[in-house]
Amino acid sequence: MEPLLPGTLWRPLAADNPEPAIVPRVLIIHTMVGYLLGTESMFRAGGYDGTESTFGVGGEWDGQYDGVAFQWQRLDRQADANYAANAYANSVETSDGGDPSRPWGARQLAALITLTATWCRITGNPPVLVGSPNGHGIGYHSQFANWNLSSHTCPGPVRIQQLLDIVIPGAAAIFSVPPPAPVVPVVAVSAPPLAPAFPLPAGHWYGPPSPDPRSHSGFYSATDRTGLNRWQAQMRARGWAITPDGRFGPQSDDVCRRFQNEKGLAVDGHVGPITWAAAWTAPVT
Repeated sequence: MEPLLPGTLWRPLAADNPEPAIVPRVLIIHTMVGYLLGTESMFRAGGYDGTESTFGVGGEWDGQYDGVAFQWQRLDRQADANYAANAYANSVETSDGGDPSRPWGARQLAALITLTATWCRITGNPPVLVGSPNGHGIGYHSQFANWNLSSHTCPGPVRIQQLLDIVIPGAAAIFSVPPPAPVVPVVAVSAPPLAPAFPLPAGHWYGPPSPDPRSHSGFYSATDRTGLNRWQAQMRARGWAITPDGRFGPQSDDVCRRFQNEKGLAVDGHVGPITWAAAWTAPVT
């Protein structure tokens, strides 16, 4: 079995890959509650030691990456997105721009159908909805309790219905027609920019002075000022009126909140890993 799926952009999360080998028999569909590049940045922060998905598919809120499929993990290696299914499933995170009630758009649907059909052909699994965790085929994250320990509805009722009514039948139609020639990967867009690694420990952020030790304002630490100055300089390069001084004052708080609102992020005035990554990867508007 080829470890890389034709038609996707190979985007490894780290040089070292300690995840165990698997033989995939289920493709599990998720929703990101976020954007393609922001989710990639979050995965990249943990490398293959953290949470990751096998694939990600962009939507219309991702600009030029609408309908573009990333591959972050090999088909024959475990991706930690499916709880009990990790040992036998590949996974697809689908962008929703932060709103999981949104339906997949036309390009995103087309990419999902193609990815699903190609995955079935490469892995030898059928393009059908699995009836149990022991089955072979296509599933969704909230389908079975041992895949979904937090009891959420991922990928949401709207997208589950699209999976059943459009994606699986579309993939089955493609799967039933033998390819006329070997499938060749097609890269339609240039690789996206990568954000520098987030400088702070997991669960920490840049923000105004606070007694919370997880909040780093730059007023008390030269190390904090270095990272904060880098974010401020990037925001200034994007066209925001901000002075890179390495301190999170009212100006940084205002720019942070307005930027989060513009990009559909959680507006909390904290520069955490998602807001940090968006400063480099989100389109300038």
